[in-house]
Amino acid sequence: MTTLLAQALAAIEQLPADAQDAIATRLLAEVADEQAWAARFAATTDAQWDRVAETVRRAIAAGDIVSLDDVFPPRVLRDVKCHQSLSGVAAAAPQGHPGAGGSHVCPLAYRALP
Repeated sequence: MTTLLAQALAAIEQLPADAQDAIATRLLAEVADEQAWAARFAATTDAQWDRVAETVRRAIAAGDIVSLDDVFPPRVLRDVKCHQSLSGVAAAAPQGHPGAGGSHVCPLAYRALP
């Protein structure tokens, strides 16, 4: 268990039982969602990724794509913690991650923070 998770659990322990249960329900749902996405990504074939990439290339060429810099201006991106850089370099991408091919920019890198 990480230090941050231990701190969060310690803080949650101080809450009333109904609040603890509400947070636990959300956490368990988040874990289930994370597992489901991991299974979907693991089941995605190279041919499927190639089709997605080609669809995106066509949309970019047609001008149908809005830059993430327009949606999330760079000034709100900070403390990015991801296994790869914002440039999409996936040298350290875990085995089986869509970024392992070098074309994926992790969506976790694009969090708008106040």
